[in-house]
Amino acid sequence: MKDQRKRFSGDFKTKVAVEAIKGHRTATEIAGEYGVHPNQITQWKKQALEGLPELLSDKRKKREMDQEDLAAQLYQQIGRLKVELDWLKKKLDLPLLADIVNGLTQPPYFWTLFRLANRQLQPAAACPRGF
Repeated sequence: MKDQRKRFSGDFKTKVAVEAIKGHRTATEIAGEYGVHPNQITQWKKQALEGLPELLSDKRKKREMDQEDLAAQLYQQIGRLKVELDWLKKKLDLPLLADIVNGLTQPPYFWTLFRLANRQLQPAAACPRGF
């Protein structure tokens, strides 16, 4: 029967790599304590040392820049929507629009709107006056 490969968690790898980076003990001593091969410890140590500069500098700056870009895009969209809303308010007289909506909520148009809004709840055959 084949032996299953050991899978180590990120926490375990970090703990072993930090121990190796400290340099108080050799890789062989650390391997004996944690039950891994010394070559694996060397590999984890190398990966940790290569990843530290990126972890400590670039990602944080990039994340901040991404957030600033997102905020700028959202403010731009808010401004554009405000302009569109102001234009619509100016072009459409709101009291007239309210009268139209109120008129559509009276029968027979009400059932047509209701059916359109709730197609699955209100089948067309069940609507009064054939709407």
